[in-house]
Amino acid sequence: MRRKKHFRVSSELSKKNSDFMSMAYSLLSGMSEVCSESTVYNCETALRALQRYMVSCHPEMKGRLPLRCLRPELVLGFQRYHLRRGVSENAIRAYLRSLRSLVNRCIRMGQPLRGDIFSMVSTSTLPTAKRPLTERAMRRIYGAPVKAGSKDERVRDFAVFSYLAGGIPFADLARLKPDNYNPATRELTYRRHKTGVSVKVRLTKEAHRIWLRYADAPSNSPYHFNLISSADPVDAARECGNALAAYNRGLERLTARCGIVDKVTSYTFRHTFATVARNNYKAEMNVISIPLGHRSERTTAIYVGQIETDKVYGLQKKMEQGLLR
Repeated sequence: MRRKKHFRVSSELSKKNSDFMSMAYSLLSGMSEVCSESTVYNCETALRALQRYMVSCHPEMKGRLPLRCLRPELVLGFQRYHLRRGVSENAIRAYLRSLRSLVNRCIRMGQPLRGDIFSMVSTSTLPTAKRPLTERAMRRIYGAPVKAGSKDERVRDFAVFSYLAGGIPFADLARLKPDNYNPATRELTYRRHKTGVSVKVRLTKEAHRIWLRYADAPSNSPYHFNLISSADPVDAARECGNALAAYNRGLERLTARCGIVDKVTSYTFRHTFATVARNNYKAEMNVISIPLGHRSERTTAIYVGQIETDKVYGLQKKMEQGLLR
């Protein structure tokens, strides 16, 4: 007995040997209405990576990818191509997960894709070593001589602000708007872009000064630090990705000048905040979890309330004193 199809297949999409590339880009236009901007952005990035592979390794197809050619061997070739280009394995696996999502959407629409196209590769995330910096290394970054108004000053400011503001991730820092901060009370309130968890912290004097440094900068951006210019969520996600890449390159230059040999990325300061708070200042885990906005500590945050918020600020002030001495 044949299983009923649950999707109506348009005549254009049901053509024999339909082009996966054009089909995937058509799907993206509809996904923006039902998926998060980060999902759409990741799929766009993966498709561009696939396009590069096709142009470089299969020029005879002229940028097309017929469904009959979408086979495990081609996906394995895609992986090996990007490994040779120096792309990290986790980034490639992220590409593959996004491509698999698009392939599954095509299958649900009734496309004639047979077998497991991703059977020759792995798409699971590899564990990465997340090495935090020491408080001494943070003092080097804070004290690094930089020219006022330079890119290096912005990189240093964002690193110190992230550390002192309770480990705020770059994706959230880039999306902070002027009304997220009340200078009178020094309360910074924002919602985590990744999880949607609401976070409230009080800024220390130095974090407050960094915030004010960018308050009067000329900008058409709706965001405080002028890292993103577009209010459109999908365009903002794309701009944030580009700004993050530039920031990480800047961190590489700055930390090299500071004599820091470990690899440092934007996320390093989140781990550094948590590690220094725990190891140097013996902070309790439920206190550390509040500024980090961890979903698993929601219940704890509800019970500890304002008392723990004051404890967090006390911890931040101690960490600032350790940074300035």
